[in-house]
Amino acid sequence: MIFLEIAARPPGAEIIRSYNTAFGIDLPITLLELEIGIKSIPSPRFSRGSGWAYFPRSAGVVGTLTPPVLRSEMQIVEWKVAPGDFIERTTCGHERSGSVCFSDNSFSVVYQDANYLLSFDPVTLRAL
Repeated sequence: MIFLEIAARPPGAEIIRSYNTAFGIDLPITLLELEIGIKSIPSPRFSRGSGWAYFPRSAGVVGTLTPPVLRSEMQIVEWKVAPGDFIERTTCGHERSGSVCFSDNSFSVVYQDANYLLSFDPVTLRAL
């Protein structure tokens, strides 16, 4: 999968981290260097497959948080909720339960992890 965002600013979400991992390009720094004229447009060098997923919130009280078990080598999980938190249902990326970034030398592994995450729910809610 390739995501492309066209804007007069660095892209959002985890695109910056993914580009840095996959192509070795730090987008905010590169944009600044281009704007002030100290660098030309870099030629991307592909090094790794990269992906990320946001976990939406379901309404209830957070019981446990279970990080996904992925085959990818690099994994960064960031939680936006904690056990005991009361949360409301949302599908907005800014109000997520958490996120995971992953990367691997194998496109196949990254693709398999992305498909696994489509149905993975890391948050178990407590009964009220």
